[in-house]
Amino acid sequence: MKPGVVDYLSTLSVRLMDIDDEGAVLNFKNSWDAVRWSISKTRVDRETHSRWFTNRLAMLNTAPLFMIETRTWPLPLGYVRYDLCRMRPDSATDVMGLEVSIVVDPDFRGRGVAMKALHESMRMAGDVSLRARCHVRNSMSI
Repeated sequence: MKPGVVDYLSTLSVRLMDIDDEGAVLNFKNSWDAVRWSISKTRVDRETHSRWFTNRLAMLNTAPLFMIETRTWPLPLGYVRYDLCRMRPDSATDVMGLEVSIVVDPDFRGRGVAMKALHESMRMAGDVSLRARCHVRNSMSI
């Protein structure tokens, strides 16, 4: 049984990821629902993920990764990922910013977790330009 909305939203927080989060991120990334809505539409094998994750941890200062947690539930609720990107890919200018991706455990979706995690992670990431992409049929993300 998942905790009620009041139980976990009031204590929801984000923190920078560390190497111990590698397995949880892989599980979230490879869940059928995350793959369904992802841009790549593919699952990732453990070895490829491990290389990517180790490299990404080295970039936390410029492209942070945040784990979504709450004191009232023992497992992560999801994660917020920021990737460096050109803000206008079709433009000749090189205005850089961050593209945000959010993955939330299916049992916690539709309850405000992503929005609160986005606000908390933006506060921690500082004053940056952001963009997000989402699948047109993913109504929860629009």
